Amino acid sequence: MTAHGEGRPAGDGAASKNPNEQGNSTASRPLTGLMSKILRTGTKGKYPRPEAAVLAVMTSALNKGWTWAKFHTEWSQPECGMRLKLVSDGAELLKLWEKASAFVADSPPVISASEARQELGLIRAELSSTVLEGRNRVRDREVLKFILKKATRQGRLVLPLALRTIAEGTGQSVETSRRALESLVSRGWLTVHTPSHRALATTYRVHTPSRRSSTGNATSAPSISSLQTQCTDETPLRRRDLGEDCVSSVHSMASTDVFRSLGRSAAVLYDHLSVTSPMKATELVDSTELARRTVFKWLGRLKEEGLAAQVEGGAWVRVEVDLEALAEVMGVSGKAEAQKAQHAREREAWALRVAKPPKVASEQSRASEETRTAEVVIPMRRSNGVRRAGRKNRKRTRLPVPASAGVAA
Repeated sequence: MTAHGEGRPAGDGAASKNPNEQGNSTASRPLTGLMSKILRTGTKGKYPRPEAAVLAVMTSALNKGWTWAKFHTEWSQPECGMRLKLVSDGAELLKLWEKASAFVADSPPVISASEARQELGLIRAELSSTVLEGRNRVRDREVLKFILKKATRQGRLVLPLALRTIAEGTGQSVETSRRALESLVSRGWLTVHTPSHRALATTYRVHTPSRRSSTGNATSAPSISSLQTQCTDETPLRRRDLGEDCVSSVHSMASTDVFRSLGRSAAVLYDHLSVTSPMKATELVDSTELARRTVFKWLGRLKEEGLAAQVEGGAWVRVEVDLEALAEVMGVSGKAEAQKAQHAREREAWALRVAKPPKVASEQSRASEETRTAEVVIPMRRSNGVRRAGRKNRKRTRLPVPASAGVAA
């Protein structure tokens, strides 16, 4: 990505005289058809103001790797419609370029899925080193980790997030998922990219609060593979810092019938406990970000259900059990499937609600059909002004005549 323009034609200097042609710089690419048309002809296109059209062209040029020198050369051409119709002042053009550069630096384009996954690795690394504040910090962290897992699998930073999908994946209600998304937006981890419309869910962009998809050196970003190699049973502390496999473990447990009944805090505690390495309650408070009272409460409940055991020294270990069999014993079997079935019915009902109704002929349209146009035969005049009757020389035309008037001959 190029830097901001500085008002002088520095950089690669030479530029193609036609924006549809490849520039001399190997990093630059030609503009799209619409952007090239606005630059060449000066038409605003779909944009309401000339400034908006110019900013759109500049943003597209920056995303294609153009420098200020290349863009200024194209704008300086005598036949450039943008200079003749939209913006003719070079100082104003430079201000718009700096504005577009700031926007692109804040939200750079992602070219491939591998780059998106690399950026998601940066976001996950920053999440692991960030201490979330507030009462609902554990809820927000688990929902954000579920979103990061989903985004990593799809290889994209902008993705639709349906409330019922989040609820099914994290083992919580739809309303809790809604509040978690709103909280993550206010915390700066998510941004609404496209609002929901009819049957389409709201699209969000994932980023970090400190920098929204920073354009820094990509080589310093930890790869997903390097994060996943740390996911071992020998490292029970701060499992929330690890890669996608560890991230998905708490979500897979939270979506089971047992932990849908016990709750999210119990699932987080069970996920942080280790079979081989005992952990004290104070260590669990630090690693899970749960309140001290919550940790002691749910450790006792996990012990009652046979999911945890206390060893010498007051430390705790996890007990591996068959969660499906335990759900039968607890009498909570089928809660996950019941939620999915309910969500399926709600999705179907909503799809029927937002579907476009079939076109039905109204009374007014039927009345207009009854008032048909009648065919009126008008004899054609010959060039010498003599009328000549005959079928071959007659011209048929349709005049609007009420149906009650009949057909005129």
